[in-house]
Amino acid sequence: MILVRLRTFLARHRAVHWTLVASAALAAGALVATRVAAVERERLAWGESVTVWVADAEVAAGGAVAARRTAMPLALVPDGALTVEPAGATALRTVGRGEVLTHRAVGDPRSLVGPARRAVAVPADDTTLPVEVGDRVDVVAAGAVLATGGVVVEVRPTVVVVAVDATDGAAVASASLDRLAVLVRHG
Repeated sequence: MILVRLRTFLARHRAVHWTLVASAALAAGALVATRVAAVERERLAWGESVTVWVADAEVAAGGAVAARRTAMPLALVPDGALTVEPAGATALRTVGRGEVLTHRAVGDPRSLVGPARRAVAVPADDTTLPVEVGDRVDVVAAGAVLATGGVVVEVRPTVVVVAVDATDGAAVASASLDRLAVLVRHG
């Protein structure tokens, strides 16, 4: 009954009706402005922002990385984050969609070789253990461990290139030529 009287009153007094509508709109606008200001204060509390590169899609190790620039609070940026475009970069390990790209996650797989290592091609076929670029492996032949802590640098259908310690390179190469070398993945 009260609702009917209120509607009748507002229908007869248009100025009151529109005054109430305008007041409700102003109150909603003020609430939104207050919330936006609170969000801006919180953003500023995180400190300075920095532009980094983030993965557009999930990429398996050895795949080409597609990335986009993103501004993030400095407090959320991991050490080694890329601040320059990683054009032509390869994933050195599996990279998730939206992950901040770092020097440890993307780059040139050949950089895994280093000065104290040698890259050796190990034959691969259907019986070879599946590995990805960046995997840690040991190389074994005829029951003997030839190299420990090797890093997979490249994976092709018929060969896996492994960076091993320089002192182990000759033994691994010899076993690879005889097709005796087998990879044992860590983890």
